[in-house]
Amino acid sequence: MKTSDGRLAVKVNFPRASSQLDSTLREFPVVAKSDKSAAGIMHFFPPYDMRAARQFLANENNSDMNDFKRECQALLKSTQNCFKKKSLRLKRNLHYLSLKHHAHNATGVAAEDALVSIMSRYTALLANLERAITAQERIRTVPLGNAREESLCIGIELDQTNQTVHEELRRLAKTTGHLSCGLLPFFSFLGPLDIVAALSVCRSWHSTLSSYCILSQSFGQPEDRWRYWQPHLLPHTFTPQSLSSPKAASSCDTSHGSPVGITSHLDDELLHQEVHRTTFFPKESMYMPSLLSSPTSSPSPSPTAATTLPRIGSYSSKSPALKSLHTKLHLLLATFAHQYPNVGYGHGMTFLGAALLSTLQYDVDATFHVFCTLMQKHGMHYLWHGSPSSFGAGLPRRLHQLEHCLDMYAPAVTSHLRTHHVTPSMFASSWILSLFLNDRSLPPSTCMHILDTFLVEGWLAMYALYVGLILVHARELLDATDDAAILHALLSLPKHLATRGLGPYRHRAFTTLTPPLATSLSMEVEREPHP
Repeated sequence: MKTSDGRLAVKVNFPRASSQLDSTLREFPVVAKSDKSAAGIMHFFPPYDMRAARQFLANENNSDMNDFKRECQALLKSTQNCFKKKSLRLKRNLHYLSLKHHAHNATGVAAEDALVSIMSRYTALLANLERAITAQERIRTVPLGNAREESLCIGIELDQTNQTVHEELRRLAKTTGHLSCGLLPFFSFLGPLDIVAALSVCRSWHSTLSSYCILSQSFGQPEDRWRYWQPHLLPHTFTPQSLSSPKAASSCDTSHGSPVGITSHLDDELLHQEVHRTTFFPKESMYMPSLLSSPTSSPSPSPTAATTLPRIGSYSSKSPALKSLHTKLHLLLATFAHQYPNVGYGHGMTFLGAALLSTLQYDVDATFHVFCTLMQKHGMHYLWHGSPSSFGAGLPRRLHQLEHCLDMYAPAVTSHLRTHHVTPSMFASSWILSLFLNDRSLPPSTCMHILDTFLVEGWLAMYALYVGLILVHARELLDATDDAAILHALLSLPKHLATRGLGPYRHRAFTTLTPPLATSLSMEVEREPHP
């Protein structure tokens, strides 16, 4: 059905719809049948209808672009977080692989190349996402699905590369997890830096190399040892003047008493006598290559090699060199007693001072610094309390700790000693007061190794020697049947250090005891008694 103007009329059943349709139809003007073009039709549309249509389409387009940019922003942040975490883990593993094993490991090199490739793809992805976020035009410059897939692939490849490096580390750990003592002589060809790298290979290597003092053996000059000691020294608190200055030297006359101010804390006659009985290693012999190697590195060590070393003061008491060394030692001990009157001077200090002077090439200032550190840092000052005729509360406590260790680790030896009424104070007092440095049979290398281990490890290093010596030579002690023989065997134990070195005894104490020696001493060694 057509209307009067030629248009189709729709029959509607509902009155309201019909009236609305009629009113709408009446609004459209009559178009000539000959005018069939779109321009002719659009000419009669009201202008505001087109603006509304364009605004509607623009709003819909803006909404889509905002959602797209928000998704790009979220993908950018998640990709950054994922890459930062996984790439950092991979870089650490690669660094660990290069340090512990070899910088040119094939797996490590391949992983580094893969990381470079992944980083370039990651950088390109971030650039595309940032460009899409900041773009002004309403065109989606990045296919969001492809960007998500690329981000996922980057994370997966980082995980796979990390897993490959982990497997390589585990494989290498199996081949380097044990170090045979038969390989120790090869380390004599390495320098200190190479030894430090070997110490960090794994826990087993560190235990073996540190037990046998391989790093100490590699020090070929006093400067190497001084650099090793410096991180473990306390700040130098005594700086009124250099001990080696002429003014300081003139204040100490070994024939006319001690410096002013210390006679109230010190029996000067005792100090004078003990200093003048002290001998020193010639500094030329301290770092001789033939004397630096551990006795364990030789297939058949000579028992007399360590006993023929010449000491300054062994045969002559009038040499100028010996007089100069006695002056330095007297000045060092007198200055310490003056600075720490509650400790003063006591038996055993001369052996420690002489060993330090010889090790540090007779440098009295450096020796005083190390001497004070050993006294304060590891509680040696508790062994004395300002009186040269008695000892402080630290000595009986150390003896009690040794007895406790023997009860735990060598019960058969302890029972044998008690049966014959031999107590630790009868043989171990000198061990504690002098750190074995009073035994003239020890070569310079052994004395320096004792100083190295005690400065770094504290009393744990000494108890490892005490317990290790008794455990290794337990059969000799048990075979002795009378009190004198037992005591002689105990007092002769330090002489084994001259021929075998510290290694076998430290290794026995650190690797075979249950519970570990450090655990047994941890609670008591740190709690020092008040003098």
